[in-house]
Amino acid sequence: MTLAEIEAFLAVYRLENITKAAESQYISQSSLSLRLKTLERELGKELFVRGKGRRSLEPTQWGRRFYPLALEYIDLLDKMNSLGREESAVLHVSVINSLAECFFSPVFQSFLSDNEHCALDVQDMDFAKATPALLSGEADLSFTADACIHGRLVCTPLFREKMTVISSLRADIGHSPTLRELDPAKEIYVSWCSAVDSWHAETFGKTTRAKVSISVIQQLKYFFEGRDCWAIVPCSVADSLQKSGTVKLHEPEFVLPSRVIHYSRRLSDENNIYSAALVNAVKTHIRSTHPDGIKLMDE
Repeated sequence: MTLAEIEAFLAVYRLENITKAAESQYISQSSLSLRLKTLERELGKELFVRGKGRRSLEPTQWGRRFYPLALEYIDLLDKMNSLGREESAVLHVSVINSLAECFFSPVFQSFLSDNEHCALDVQDMDFAKATPALLSGEADLSFTADACIHGRLVCTPLFREKMTVISSLRADIGHSPTLRELDPAKEIYVSWCSAVDSWHAETFGKTTRAKVSISVIQQLKYFFEGRDCWAIVPCSVADSLQKSGTVKLHEPEFVLPSRVIHYSRRLSDENNIYSAALVNAVKTHIRSTHPDGIKLMDE
């Protein structure tokens, strides 16, 4: 049996769905199914119950017995691989652009102050890049707006952030706008997370096109200067832009979904003291400053 086959089994076991499992492994459904069937053939046991009309795959008794063994295999393999890595006090962190720009600066400063013997290597990575970076060792810890699901990773929700509406100084939008006041043709669109993306598609239509679509916060600042436009943003971004004096903040009458920030690490790095210290620095910052619209998930 191979590592790829073990990871395919773990993905299906956790997600109970071939399509979602294949997406989490960045392979096709047919490739994942082949890996699973090969593993079952090598073991001589069926690991999942299959049948027409089933929307989810449930593990058989053999699948349930094999699951903890698969986890042990992955953990042992990661520990063996870690022996070959150079020991150094450097924490490699991936952070989505909006957090790096509008939230993490004081957190990083606090971390470095309390951990003098550790250097930080901070990389700007979106959700699609963060998972492969963690698996390859390019990143030790990632902060993303969607969960990184993989058999070799541990992903934990960290804090929930309120979404709100901002507009340019030229925009004719009231303090508490309704959906009718928001013209999609004047929107600056940013993909913040899957929950907000889904809400946007259901509310404005999947075929509706915004005036501009961007992914970098610095671009958001640029497009708001001297234009008649609006955007849906997390409260941390709204607060940062308001301080620049280029936008107006609004309290929409409609309900927006929240953005949940997750942190992820490899299973084999559960005892990484610097990863734990950075996560604690985030929690301490939120508890001490009480930023508007942000709440820790464990409180």
